[in-house]
Amino acid sequence: MDVIIRSRSVPVSKALQEHCQERAHRALLPFVQQVDRVELVLVDLNGPKKGLGQACRVFVKLSRGGSVMFATSGRDFYAAASQATFGAGRHLARTLAKARTRTHVPVAPLGPV
Repeated sequence: MDVIIRSRSVPVSKALQEHCQERAHRALLPFVQQVDRVELVLVDLNGPKKGLGQACRVFVKLSRGGSVMFATSGRDFYAAASQATFGAGRHLARTLAKARTRTHVPVAPLGPV
């Protein structure tokens, strides 16, 4: 499972990068066979105003095709990344559970014609 961390106009420290990778691995560990790549995008919602409001978007690409996206905001990037990866794990669990319960129901043959 590859974890990619990107940011838009915000420098990412080594500590923040390690935090994001650790949280992503912890949240998505039960699904390591189904997950191909995880991308975290860190965005400062207030821009140059330097106010509160950092967001993290998590994109999970599944190995059999398809993807899951979850986004949240927090008081800082550490909190936003923690909430987003945890939410992405829950969302992925629901998505995979729905996929397992969908089964093909065969149509009963009509009797003798």
